Formats: sequence, C-alpha cells, structure tokens
Amino acid sequence: MPAYPRNNQVKYIVLDFDGTCTQIPAIQAEYLELFRHGFAEHIEHLLHEQKYHRPEDKGSHGQSLIAGGPLTEVEWRRALEEVRRHSPVAGWMLGGCSAAPAAADPYILADESAKLVLRRRGMKNPSLPPTINGEAYAAVPAPWRPETREVFQRLVNEGIKIFIVSNSSTEFIEGRLKHLLGNDADLLQVVSVHSDAGKFLVRELAWDDSSLSVDARAMFAALSAVSDAGPDEEPERPIYLRRGAYFEAICRVLGGDLAQLKNTVFCGDIWEMDLAMPFALGANVHLLERAPPFPTYPYEKAALAACRNRGLWSSDLSGLLMWLDRGSARRSGAGGSADSPAAVQENTADRVKRLEFYYAEHAEQARQHENQRERMTNLVLGVAGALIGVMTFADLAVWSLPAALAVTALGAYGLVFARKHYERNRYHVSIMREIRKEMEYACGTMLRPFDVPPNRTLDQIRKAGVRAHYANFGREDHNGPNAENLKPTHKVKRRRSYARCIIRLRLHQMWEGFHWLILGLGAFFCIVVLTKWMMPSDDQPLRVQLITGDTTVGPKQERPNVDE
Repeated sequence: MPAYPRNNQVKYIVLDFDGTCTQIPAIQAEYLELFRHGFAEHIEHLLHEQKYHRPEDKGSHGQSLIAGGPLTEVEWRRALEEVRRHSPVAGWMLGGCSAAPAAADPYILADESAKLVLRRRGMKNPSLPPTINGEAYAAVPAPWRPETREVFQRLVNEGIKIFIVSNSSTEFIEGRLKHLLGNDADLLQVVSVHSDAGKFLVRELAWDDSSLSVDARAMFAALSAVSDAGPDEEPERPIYLRRGAYFEAICRVLGGDLAQLKNTVFCGDIWEMDLAMPFALGANVHLLERAPPFPTYPYEKAALAACRNRGLWSSDLSGLLMWLDRGSARRSGAGGSADSPAAVQENTADRVKRLEFYYAEHAEQARQHENQRERMTNLVLGVAGALIGVMTFADLAVWSLPAALAVTALGAYGLVFARKHYERNRYHVSIMREIRKEMEYACGTMLRPFDVPPNRTLDQIRKAGVRAHYANFGREDHNGPNAENLKPTHKVKRRRSYARCIIRLRLHQMWEGFHWLILGLGAFFCIVVLTKWMMPSDDQPLRVQLITGDTTVGPKQERPNVDE
C-alpha cells in the first residue's frame, strides 16, 4: 500500500476545472445537442459559401469545401459512436498531436466527432470556429461537485494554497467561483485561477519568454518527449509530455520556484493532459475517477498505480483530504510513524497469507453449495422419474392423480431449493471478491479508494461482501452488468422481488421442508387409501365360477347315456 505524505510535505494543490471541480455527466447530453446545432449551422454556412464559389476555390476560413448536404442527426450520432469506439487509441488532435483520449469528456468528444464528419465529407485538416464550443459551453455550465466548498475550506484551514489551472477563461472560472463561495471573501482570495493553460498543446517553450529562468528551461529540456510507461500504462499510442504552455502556467503558479514541485499535488481527471507531465517533473498527482458515460480508462489507473507513493486516486474531491496529516495518521498507524521497509514487507506477507486462508474457506463453502445443488437436483429427478413411472403404469388413471401432484410439488420445491443454493454460492463469491481486492490493496497492485478503510478486518471484509451481494443479487443474472442503469420496468421489479424472497429463505428451512414434503405426501396417500376403503362402492363384486368335469381341450364329445 502506498505511503501517504504528511501535511508539511504538501503546500500547494493545483486543480483542473472541468470534470475535476464540476460534474460533467449532468450536462453532457444537453451540451452535445447544443454543439450539434451549432455545428449544423457551421456546415450550412460552408455549403452556402461553396454554392457561390468555384469548385477550386476555398472557403472563407481557408478550408477545403465539403460534399453532402446539411448535417443530419443520424450522421452526428454515428460520428459520436465511432469516436467512442476508437478511444482511447484515438486521441484529441486539437493541437496537432494527440493530447488526450478522444472520448475523455463531452467537449473533446464533440470536437473530434465534428472533425470526423468534415473529413468524411472531403475536408482536409478541418478546424472549427471556437464559437461552436464556446456558446454550448456557456449555455450549460456543469454544476460544481457538492463537496467542493467543504474540501476547499478544509485545505485552506490546513494552510494549503489552492490553484485552478484550466484551459477555460479566467473570467468564466472566477464567475463560477463567486457563485460557489458567495460572500466568503477570505476563501476567494486564497483560491487563485490561472486560465488558458493550453494543456492540449504539445510544443516547446516560447524562445522569447524572459519570465522563464535558466533552471526552468533546463528542467523542461531534460523532459522526455513521450512517456516511457509500460504497455499497460499507454493507450497504444505515445503520451506526449513536452507541453510548453502547460509548463509555463506551472511556472507562474509556483512563482518560478520549481523546487516546490515535490510539495505540490496536481489533481485532474485526465491522466495524460493533467497529470503525466507534472509527475514526470517530480510532483505528486491525484487522479479523479471519471463517471460514466466517460469512465476512466484502465491504462490511466495503471499509470497512476506506477506512481507508487506519489499518486492517489478517488471518485470525488474528498479524496484530496488523504494528503493531509489526519489521512496519513489514519493509514500509517498511531503517531503517524512509518515502519521500516522490511517490517512493512513482512506484515504485508503475513496479512496476505491470512487473507488467502480466509479466501480458501469461502471458496470451499461456495463449492459445497454447488455440490449440494447438484445432489438435490439428482434426487428430485430420481423421485420424479419414479412417480412418472407409476403414472405411466396406471395408464394415467384417476388414482394416479396424487403421483402427478407429487411431481408438481417436487418440481417447484427443487426449483426454489436450487435457486437458494445458487444464492448462497454467490454470497461466498461476493466475499471472495472483496478478499481479492484487499489482497491487491495490501500488495500495492491496486489503489485503495478513499471510501475503503485501510487494513480492513476480516469482519469488515465479510460485511462489505455481504452488502455487495445483497445489493447485486438478482440484477446481474437477469439484466447484465449495467442493471442499475436500466429502467425499472414491472418485469424487472418482479424479478428483483423474487430475488429478495430467495435471499430471505434459510437453507435449514429448505432441508427441513423437504422432509415435511415427504411427510405430507405420505399422509395424503394414507388419507386417499383410507377414504377409498371406508366409502361404499357401487361396483359389482367379482364372481368366481368353478367348472368341474373334463376340461380337456378338443372336439366336443357326447357323454354316453347311462340309462341305455
């Protein structure tokens, strides 16, 4: 598990704005629709220019003319789907080089989709007027994350300076900050905004920028052109690090004192655009996990895992509080003292070994439930086969009705019994999943989320698995992995109600119920037999006639007349 820094190590926190401080999913659909309308008007403008120019002429923007007619909604949707499908291998090419995954957020997705449409229509090196994005962006501002103000206040109380470094304009962000912080002038003064950072621009430093010191230029010159991360930490394309405009913004934030990078935490939601270069420069990084429909890609989490004790991640801004002293003390133990590497390694090995024993115990229980389900199924099939044989022998006579009822009861009982054993199997599998996660956390191969306490006890692990089981059982079986996003139709509600009933059942009740079922069937047959014996019957008794004399089979012979 990564070591957590102390408060005296962190002096500055540099935040991205869009997606880091705001909730993008809340406005993504409306933004994409407004962008589509603006883009459709742009295409109509290009077509109008094309109508009054010779084919060899260029448009007023110096671009090639395009083919086709007005933009249709189907064409736009197909472009969005194609960009999503190829991301993150496909990158955002706004600055000439891939700067981020092409579907990292709706702003990047819309830009790349529009350019894809123009390229498909024959335009070479297409570009878009900035007003298309600007008008849609301003019309639907993403709401602040609900925890933002509280996190800002906590960080400021700890003496940490907060900077917002974004591609958006200073005026826009400061207006949003005033709306968030209200009349809190003290908090407004300590949250500094540095806009127009140009994080997406992969370029060298401006040669005539006199504000950059010799040491700063030397540090940037030593920066690799691309990340040297492993194959799991790259999206099958290079991650460019030399982003001159972003580096210049960082120098302005730190006042040219780049030695403070080791005391700075950069927080963003896109690894390569917000965090890759700061980490390569020696800073600490904090990745904010993106929410669907723009989830964080696996390579981004893998890259952060490679940061070891200089990188953390969380699903909301509250995770930044892990960089404070109280987060460090809570995770490193009383007094906040760190153990020696050898002791930590030994403790980790012992903990993993205990978790392996606990895992094996639940794995055995899961297999046992599968075995019992198989045995019970075979038993029900055997008894049902015998009863069906009785009904067949009786030629489906009326007196075979009890056997038919018994087959029906056995089938229903066996179905519920098998389902209950499956539920118990998934119960143990869910706990096993939590144990595997805890082993990954202990070994440092997976980053522990902020809402997961460190060094969980076996009881805490079991309870986490039980909660996950009760929350998910009956959903994934019927509705797939995205069950929580489906509309709760009547059919879905009925299936989930059935799953809840199965959960409430107890296996000992099922086993006892099987004996009660046999007892009930025996009593039923006894009643039928006694009733038939006691009730008078209208059937004629069977007549038995004895035939005396010669019974030899053959031609009829006349008996001799004795009187003669």
